[in-house]
Amino acid sequence: MTATVFVSPENSTTVRSIDAATAARRFAEAPAVRAPRIPEIEGTPTERSTLVVSDQPLSVYQWGQGRAPAVLLAHGFGGSAAQLTAFVPALLAAGYRVVAFDQPAHGTSPGRYVHLVDFARNITAVAGAFGARSVIAHSLGAVATLIAHSRGLPVDRAALIAPPSNVEHFAAAFASAIGLPPTELPAMLTEVERELGYPLRLLDVRNLAGLVDGAPADVLVLHDEADAEVPYAHGRALAEHWPIARLVTLHGVGHRRVLRDATAIALSTRHITQ
Repeated sequence: MTATVFVSPENSTTVRSIDAATAARRFAEAPAVRAPRIPEIEGTPTERSTLVVSDQPLSVYQWGQGRAPAVLLAHGFGGSAAQLTAFVPALLAAGYRVVAFDQPAHGTSPGRYVHLVDFARNITAVAGAFGARSVIAHSLGAVATLIAHSRGLPVDRAALIAPPSNVEHFAAAFASAIGLPPTELPAMLTEVERELGYPLRLLDVRNLAGLVDGAPADVLVLHDEADAEVPYAHGRALAEHWPIARLVTLHGVGHRRVLRDATAIALSTRHITQ
């Protein structure tokens, strides 16, 4: 299994010697953006704006009428809002407006480092600013959505695509990729917790539902059983431990092609709009 959802050529070059603190910092280093794209929908204008969250400017994109209910699209680590445009036409046709944004160091948003808790904080800020109570999220954006929900973000419905269920699995894969000795992994995880300012056990999907104040979101989980980046077992674990969740197993769409898959788009739209 390759954890390329968190490991990229830019942040995974093997070195002869690396310490736990450096490894933890590099774990938050986003892949370099070579050619960031502005999300565009044929025949529908993209309304662009900037939202500043904790001194970090985020590129925000919106489609649809201002008074329609809003759906937030949340990308994963190494992704961008432009990856999610295939979901927009169906949501607009159902009478919704759609909001998406680029996390720091992704798409057209500036920056270099971003952690899972940053992902969750920014999802909370954008959803709150645009009044979105439904979310379609991919990969790290999916678990970040649940973390945001567990920390107070109101979410009625969420379609979560290829979601990871815990941080430790990918931190271990990243540590191995950059040559950190296995004996140093516990120290790296301690450093990651320090940078996050949040215990890793509370970022595990098995513990998130118990932190939600009020009714938990109605969740649809979509996951390819042969996903080579986030193992299918992660999506299954999320569905098993979230109070209101349904898992749909997909085939042959991988980790990223799923975002253009007609079945995934139709199921996500139906779940959000029903």
